Amino acid sequence: MSGAPARRKSLIPLSGPSGAPVPEPDRAGLATPASAGRGRLRPQVTVTGARVDPRPLGDRHYMQACVRNLICYLSEHHFEHAISPKTLANPSAKDFQAIFTFLIRQLDPNFQWSGKFEDEVPQLLKRLQYPFTVSKSALYAVGSPHTWPTLLGCLTWLVELLVYDAEARVIKERETETLMRQAGMLEGGAETDGGVDLDEERAAASRAAADERLFFDYLTATYEAFLAGADDFDEFDRELDTALGSRTTHAESQVQELETRLATAKRHIEQLQSQSQAAQASLMSLAQKREDYSTDLEKFRKLIAQLESHKGMLERKCAERQTDLERKCAEHERLSAEVDALKERLARQQLNAVDVERIARKRRDLRANQDRVRQALTEAERKLKDAEAARDQVQSRVDDARRSLRGAAEGVGLSASTVAECLWGRAGDGAIDNTEAITQPKRTLQPLIDQLTERLAGEIDGLQAELLTLQEKIDAVEEQVMLRRNDNNTLELKHQRLESDYKAERETMASRLRELADEAAALQDDTAKLRAENHAAMQASQRAIEGKQAEWREAARAVEQERDRLHESLLAAVEKLTEHKTHIQETLGALREVFEGIVEEFIGDREQETEEQRSVGATASPQPTTAELQLEAVSKQTEKLALHSPAGRTAEAISSKPAQRQQRRQLDENAPPNVARVPAR
Repeated sequence: MSGAPARRKSLIPLSGPSGAPVPEPDRAGLATPASAGRGRLRPQVTVTGARVDPRPLGDRHYMQACVRNLICYLSEHHFEHAISPKTLANPSAKDFQAIFTFLIRQLDPNFQWSGKFEDEVPQLLKRLQYPFTVSKSALYAVGSPHTWPTLLGCLTWLVELLVYDAEARVIKERETETLMRQAGMLEGGAETDGGVDLDEERAAASRAAADERLFFDYLTATYEAFLAGADDFDEFDRELDTALGSRTTHAESQVQELETRLATAKRHIEQLQSQSQAAQASLMSLAQKREDYSTDLEKFRKLIAQLESHKGMLERKCAERQTDLERKCAEHERLSAEVDALKERLARQQLNAVDVERIARKRRDLRANQDRVRQALTEAERKLKDAEAARDQVQSRVDDARRSLRGAAEGVGLSASTVAECLWGRAGDGAIDNTEAITQPKRTLQPLIDQLTERLAGEIDGLQAELLTLQEKIDAVEEQVMLRRNDNNTLELKHQRLESDYKAERETMASRLRELADEAAALQDDTAKLRAENHAAMQASQRAIEGKQAEWREAARAVEQERDRLHESLLAAVEKLTEHKTHIQETLGALREVFEGIVEEFIGDREQETEEQRSVGATASPQPTTAELQLEAVSKQTEKLALHSPAGRTAEAISSKPAQRQQRRQLDENAPPNVARVPAR
């Protein structure tokens, strides 16, 4: 073979040391016959004669799926012309030429038509090893119903080939890049585990694997170019130098980074040393403050002890007041019983106009006394509130002193047990002298606080005594007011009762009662009639409900039976599919073993044949070897086993031809570069 090498993948990884993508160098196009050399996009298929296209090109649903896939690919790759399902339903020759040219230029961006379109398309498809024949007459009548399905299948084949090529190239480049990163050839190189680099042995193994992979790709590319007739391999050498140079550049960048990190670490150590010296000085000052705070703590402890004793005295007074309250409640109950007895006695007494006038006059006097007492009570309550406010202020000061004590203890680092011992331990009688008052002004407030506390306690006791006196007066006045009010209510009730008895009209009330009795009888009759009607309607509704329930139960039984039948059918289908899957897996395992043996035998035969051709220099075309014939026999056996499997007929109705082609494509991908591909059936 002669001419430029076929288009191939670059040896340069997806990204350089900086992470930016490296452009792939251009290769010779598909326009010249010299580009018919062996390439990754051109599967080698042994063609023995005209082959029938197994795809259901006449099926409308299959054609619609092909149209959707074609439109999706063209849209994703920015096809410059407008495209739609309506256009592809009956395309023109110009539309087909534009789409075909766009797909070919995805393989070779520099492709140009050198002759007539209808003459070059069959030759181009033949060089691409398209397994079926496209005639020139079909290209002259693109939109006709009998030629368009064939051309649509050709475009679909090109799209599948391009998609496969893109995915295979990305996977291979990612594998190469992963190996190079593991070997430290690219940034983010060696793997780490929790921030610690892998051991030296694994790193060396990764670098060796990356070197072998890189050199293997270099040898593969140069050998493919050599088989295509190329004599100049400078471009491949430059790419290899670039790939190896990236490793050197990355190592230099790592060294610079480590030097920078070392300098940063030294500066950080110096900063820590200076900070340690400053911390020592600060620690000494804090120790002095701690001693001062300990002295203050003793003073606060004494203050809290005094406040606690005062609090106990107030609690005892509250208990005494509670006892007085209970005694007053018992006395109130006794007086209430006496009042009830007096009310009953008053109710039995006969009053005249003079007594009523006397009682009214006394009630007015009592109301006037009540108003005066209420004013005195309001004034007493105001004084009580003032006293309570003063007490709250004292309590808030005590709480502030406690919080200050706890804050000071936490500031000097004292534990909770130490603070508790200081608060509740043994207390001394130390006093604050004038020297301490001058050096520590805050402590001069302690005597003032004690004087204020004693004065407020005296005022609170006086106000509470005055409050109790006023409360007793108020209780006495309220008892008198309650007695007079009850007397007044009793008189008013008697007066109203006499007036109602005097103004009653017995005859009118009797007639009204008769009318009401008649109305009640009529209402009872209407109620009985409505109950009878409602009972009949309820029975009819009950019968209708029972009928609907019977229908629902019947429908539920039918649905349950149908669900059981569908469930059994689904289980049977799943069982058949499982059997078919098991059979296919066993068959593929056996075929893989046979295929591996054939490949080994074929490689040996091909090497022997190559040696014989080189030694003899024969120019005759090679004949099919035994391994090629065995490969074809294996392909036929695969189809026969698939058709005669336990669930073969069911699987044949479910599976599609593209799946078979994908399986053959995977077998071709796993084969060595020089092995002939299994022909499509």
